[in-house]
Amino acid sequence: ERPAARIVRARALAGTGQLKEALAAYAEAADSFGGTTLERYGAFCETARAQILAAAGDLQGAAAAARKGTEIDPWYAPARFWLGRLLVEAGQAHDARAVLEETEKKMESDGPPPAAFWLHVLRAEVRRGEGDLGAALSEIGKASSMPPELTSPEVLRFTEARVKEAFGDIPGAIASYRQGLEPLPRELWRDRVVTPLALYELARLEERAGKPDAARGHYRAFLAEWDRADMPVASVEDARARLKLLGG
Repeated sequence: ERPAARIVRARALAGTGQLKEALAAYAEAADSFGGTTLERYGAFCETARAQILAAAGDLQGAAAAARKGTEIDPWYAPARFWLGRLLVEAGQAHDARAVLEETEKKMESDGPPPAAFWLHVLRAEVRRGEGDLGAALSEIGKASSMPPELTSPEVLRFTEARVKEAFGDIPGAIASYRQGLEPLPRELWRDRVVTPLALYELARLEERAGKPDAARGHYRAFLAEWDRADMPVASVEDARARLKLLGG
């Protein structure tokens, strides 16, 4: 099986909650790219593994996978973003700041064009972790003003939603999640890990905002993809419980 085919298979597995097999397929693909002219694609695979491990609650393992991605290809900005974000989630704000500073040093002057976008959203996540929410929103604004082809619409809006929630702006966070979940242009891939989790986060906020019908719909949509997850995912258990309390 060719490495590219392993990536396609891994994405499909992750989208149906077969997370253990997806992790293995991404690892196999990364190994297959090693020592070839396509080795940098291993950074993509390790970043995808980081997202799955984070969903399963293994933040340290997730951060290690993202860090490996930065080592495979130091110019692959998404790996740096996920490493910083995961360190924020793990309560390691100092380490996240170090990742940001290293990324700024490397990417600000010499990085590929999309690097500016990833720097903005990484700064937003680090500022959020530090409690500087005004600065975080400013970075979101800068990322939003960039040409769409240089951005990731999902990452932008879901990051914006987390910052708004931290601000206490629940209606704004709901709007950002909904915007991030809108259909993407045909040429873009929908993330098979980030998207299901965004459905869960949206449902949670809608329930909090007193919108039970919308919350039920999004909990169901989330569970339609990951109800049979083969790794322990806290959001799956919570979604089942919340949906039951809401009357299914």
